[in-house]
Amino acid sequence: MTTVGFIGLGNIGLPMAISLVRAGLEPVVFDTRPEALSAARDEGAKTAASVTDLVAAADVVGTCEVNDQ
Repeated sequence: MTTVGFIGLGNIGLPMAISLVRAGLEPVVFDTRPEALSAARDEGAKTAASVTDLVAAADVVGTCEVNDQ
């Protein structure tokens, strides 16, 4: 199975990551906010400690960021 990584769990990104879980995938997610990671974990996503860890674990990566900072 392809491992999907997802970076950015805000107002749009978190629902997108949850949709991946509900579609039967096991996404690995990352966000700088611990509460966002916790919310994704509660829905069944795996969490990465850093972007580097996420990229190492994923075959494909999607992002949903508000800006490039």
